[in-house]
Formats: sequence, C-alpha cells, structure tokens
Amino acid sequence: MITEITMCGIKGTNAKQTLTGRDIIIGSNGAGKTTRSQSLGLALLGYIPGKGKKNEETMKLTSGNAIEVGFVTSDLRGVTRKFSRKDATVTQTVTIAPKGNEKTVAQKEQRLEQEFGKAPVMLDFSEFLGLSDMKRREFIFSIANQGEDGTYDPSIIRDALRSMTASPDDTDSQAIETLNADIDECVSEIVKSASEDTSYQDFLTAMLDFAKNQLSHWKKERDKSEGASQKIADYKNDLAQTDRSLDTNRKKHEEISEERLTASNELTRVQGENKNRELKNQQIASRKKAIVDAEASDTAKNAAVINEMISDYKKELVQVDNKAAIAQETERLAVINKNIANFEKLRGDLLEKHQAAKSQKEANEKLINSLKNQSGTCPLDKRIQCGQDFTELMMELGHETQQHDATIKEITEKGTANANDIDNEKRAAQETQVRIDGLRQQEINALRANEEVQKVIRDLESDLKKPENDDTAMAAWLASQKEELQALLPSDGDEWMLLSTEALEKRISELEAQIKALKATIDEQTKVRNAMANQKSSMVDAIVAGYHVEAWNRITEAAGPKGLQGELVKDTIAPLKESVNNKLKAMGVEKIFYIQTEDEKGKEVFQFGYVDYDREEHRNFDALSTGEQMILLIAFMTTIVERLNPPLKVLAIDNMEALDSGNLHRVLRGLEVAGASFDNIILSGVLDIETSDALCAGNGWHVWNLDGGAA
Repeated sequence: MITEITMCGIKGTNAKQTLTGRDIIIGSNGAGKTTRSQSLGLALLGYIPGKGKKNEETMKLTSGNAIEVGFVTSDLRGVTRKFSRKDATVTQTVTIAPKGNEKTVAQKEQRLEQEFGKAPVMLDFSEFLGLSDMKRREFIFSIANQGEDGTYDPSIIRDALRSMTASPDDTDSQAIETLNADIDECVSEIVKSASEDTSYQDFLTAMLDFAKNQLSHWKKERDKSEGASQKIADYKNDLAQTDRSLDTNRKKHEEISEERLTASNELTRVQGENKNRELKNQQIASRKKAIVDAEASDTAKNAAVINEMISDYKKELVQVDNKAAIAQETERLAVINKNIANFEKLRGDLLEKHQAAKSQKEANEKLINSLKNQSGTCPLDKRIQCGQDFTELMMELGHETQQHDATIKEITEKGTANANDIDNEKRAAQETQVRIDGLRQQEINALRANEEVQKVIRDLESDLKKPENDDTAMAAWLASQKEELQALLPSDGDEWMLLSTEALEKRISELEAQIKALKATIDEQTKVRNAMANQKSSMVDAIVAGYHVEAWNRITEAAGPKGLQGELVKDTIAPLKESVNNKLKAMGVEKIFYIQTEDEKGKEVFQFGYVDYDREEHRNFDALSTGEQMILLIAFMTTIVERLNPPLKVLAIDNMEALDSGNLHRVLRGLEVAGASFDNIILSGVLDIETSDALCAGNGWHVWNLDGGAA
C-alpha cells in the first residue's frame, strides 16, 4: 500500500499527501486534487497518463526548471523521479529505495515494473478511451486471458484456416493447391517452435507473424520474377507472330469448342423435339384411324384395332445400352490421365538434368578461362609463380564441355517433345469426356422417347378393358378418343411441323473445320513457345509467386483480427463482461454491461456501454450521462486492473462530483467489494465536506480536505 505521495515544483505545488489505502480528496477547483494523482502516475510510470510520454511534455507542468515526485509504501519501499531542464534539454533521474544494483535507467525501469507494475489505466482511464477501436480490441484481448491456460489443436486450426480462406470462386487448381500447402506450412512451422507452455493466443500470434513474413517474402519473389521476365522480353519480341498469338488462338480454340458443344447440345435437343413431334403425329394418325374404324365397325372389331395399335407401338420402343461403351471410354480417360501424370513427372526430371548440365558446363568454362590467363602464375593465386603446362587439362575440360552441350541440347529436345505429349494427352482427355457425355445423352433421349410410347400403350391397354358389347361405353370411348385427339393437335394445324436442323448441322460442320485448322496452328505455335520456355526454366515463375502472395494474404486475414484472433476475442470477453456486471451489482446498479466487437456491416469496432431493455437498444458509453459513465468506468477499471494484476494495485478516479449523493454512496459501498483486492483507491472531486463525512462514516474511507477545513 502507498502511504505517502511527495510532489515538488509540479503545477506550483510543493506538498506531501498521506494516504490510508481508502482515500477521498476533496477541495475547490485548483486546490491540487488532480495534481496528487498525476504526481503518483509520474513517479510510477515516468510520465503522466494522457499528457504525453516525452520529458519535454512533463516539463510543461512547471514554470521552473525542475520537478520532483515520489511515493513511499507501507513496507518502506519508495520511488523518486526528478526532471531537470537545462537550456533546451530535459533529463530524468530515478531513485529506488531500498537501493539495488541497477546501473542504467532501463534496469531501474525493469525493477520498477517487477515490484510495482505499469498500468496507466489505473491512474487515467482516458489512456484506454483514447485508443482506436483496433487498439482497444488488442488491449482487451491481451488482458482477457490473463492467468488462464489456453489449449490448441493444430489440426483444428489447420481446418479452420482452410474453411476461412476457401472461396466459391476458386477454380484454379494450382492456386488451391498452393493455398493448402501454405496453410500446412504455416501451422507446422509454429508447431515446431511451440512448447507445452504455449497458449492458444501465443500460437495464433506466432502464426500471424509467420504469415506476414512469408507474405513479405513472396511479394519480393514476385517482384524479382517479374523483373526477370522483363529480361527475356527482347527474346520474346523476336519470336514469330505465331507465338505471340498462341494464347489468343488457344482461347479462340476453347471458345469455338464450347460453341460447337453448345450447338451439338442444341441439335440433340431439336432432334429430340422432332422425335416427340413425330411420335405425336403418329398418335394423331392412329387416333384418327381408330375413331374412323370404330365408327364404321362393331365393338369387337374396335378391340382388334386397339390390339394392333398396341403391337405397332411396342415395335417403336428403342433399346439403347451404352454402358459398355461408356466403361471403355472411362477406362481410356483413366489411362490418359495416368499418362499426363507420367509426362509431368518426366518434365520435372528433365528440368533438374538441364540445370545440372548447365552448371557443370559453366564451371568448366570458368576453369578453362582461368587456365588460359595464368601467364606463368598459379591459377588459384597469381602471387605464386607456376610454370606448369595445363594444355592437356584444358583439352580434357573442353571435351567435357562439348559433352555437356550435347546433353543440354538433347534434354531441350526431349523437353519440347514432352510438352507436346502433355498438350496432346490433355486434348485427348477432353475429346474422350465429350464422347462419354454424348453416350450418356443418347441413353437419356431413348428413355424419354420410350416413356412417351409406354404412355400411349398404357392408354390403349386401358381402352381394351371397356365392355366389348356396350354401345354406351363405345360412345363414351369415342368421345374420350376425340377429346384426346384434340389435345394432341397443334393449335395451328392437323399435325406437328418438324423443326429444321439444317442451319445447326451446317454451323457444326463449319466449327469443326475451324477447330481442325486452329489445332494445326496451335501445334506449330506450341513448338515455338516451348523453345522460349526452355530459356526461362531456371527462373522463379512470377505466376507461382503470385499464387503464394494471394495465399498468404488470405492466411494473414484468416489468422488475424477478422478471423481466428477475432473469434478468440469474442470467446474471451465473456468472463470480462461477467466480472463488470458483478461489480455493478455490488454498487446496486441494476444494468447490464455489453461489449460490441463488430457493427451491423461486419466492420471491426470496439464499443461498450449499457443494454437499455426499456428502449430495446444498446446505449454506447458516449451516449451515457456523466454520472452513468462514472459508475460504469469504476466497474470497468477495477475489472481491468484485476486482470492486469500488477504487484501494486492502485485506482485513482477524479471528478467524483459527477455523482449525486445517492450514486456516490452506492459507489463507496460497492468499492468495498469490487475493490477489495486493491492496495489503494484514491477518489477526488469538488464535494461538500459534510456530505463526504456523512457518506464515509464507518465505511473505512478517509476524507482529505485541501481547502484547509477539518477532515
């Protein structure tokens, strides 16, 4: 507990203030109430909360050239700080009792923090209120888990990152693969450095730092790759026009292929529609004939006609079974995909061999040049005379270099062939898939056509069940047949006109010719493109770096305040709110405290206040009356200080005159419970002495009247 505050030269005050642990300092404006708490903060922290941390800011509180403040505790420990101004320089000295072995200011500050703690909010809550919403979130996050052990499961964190970084717009397989690999790396790297004492919060913080470093790294790699790509721009500009238009032709090939597929689907639809119309025309003709025959014959003959119609319709049923063909094409597609994987592996092996041969060649050439220029000196150190003849060695190295050139040429040719093989297999895979889709569509069309025929057969079989010798039934049957005939007829004629397929068939033929011509052009252009690709084989691909930049951007956001850290804040502020509400109850305040971390649009905020159930709304701290703010601040500040848990717990609150006598009485009683763990509670304000004495009588509070009256 602090028993005394000393102040000299600060705001014209030279005095000592005795403290009992529960003190109320009253007096008129200018009497020095605020100076007491500011002096305590200056001695404890080295600056006055809310006034700036530089020594020059502190010296604005004196008209002289020196300020000296300090405090003493009940166990005879103490701190004295002195600020001295000479010319334009302000220096600060710190003295700690009992004296220790500290030599530097930094060592003394470290000891002060260990023995007394540094929590500016104890002395001026405006330090917290002045923070941005983001900084408020970080501060509350840092204290919400004080004294609690967090646990984490890397696999759960990995799954959460994948879920939060996934997007329905992701269609690029390489981008998805890069993102998942980077997530695995992020989690695995932090697991390596984590210990049994690592909390969930520390794990997330370390993971976010790692993600930011990786993001910075890959941005640099992307920039370097883009610069390297520029170096080969001259080479690219020298390529034939066919290479420069390769991407355009490939895109055009895809567009025409899609148009052909669309046209083929439309042709299939029209053909199916014509099939339905032909079937309806057959039904119309059959109905007309049945009606004419029924009207001209007896009932028994009509039954024979119906049986004949049923037999004719059964002949129209189509049996299409493409399962074997589909299985064959599917097996062919699997083989093609396996070939693609093998070619991709071969491409990687060729790149490694190409780089190895290139490196060996360059090393030989460097050694040959060194031997050529020896001029009677050692090729390793020219200061050493050497008459050795290296002609035979240079010839041997030259022969090896020629072999390396041949190897590089051979690998380059194999690489070009490999690239062509990959493109051909991918096109074969696409064509095979188109055939599979066509076979399946044939089965679907057959099923639809058969269903229409089966419906007619079922109707005719139903007609056979009518009484054969009942004239009334025959009349009803004829009426229903005529009604159904009318329903089958089109609105503008006696039969359905077939849709023309000539234009579609002509367009498909034209598209297929264009596709064939483009394929030949693309094959030739691909050979040219591969020649240029071999020149870039040793460079970091800017696109790959871009994938990593995008991936680490997502991981950084998912791990940060908008992601996992934000969720952790929401989970951990619940105990904080409960503690504040308990302290409000202790002060007799029947209101509920809330903390809001996101607004209605999902933007990160940090607001707090009361829940107003009467108005069905949340009343923000800024919207509260001065008295309501004061009560809420006391409950909030005591909770925060308890969470910070400094060795020396002090609570200093000014402007207590904002509370009426009833609320002041509730606060004093509530602080007996809410502030029970505090070493010192210092309240100050322009209060009436009699009222103050009456409120404090028997409650353990001591009133100090700075105006000189009895206290």
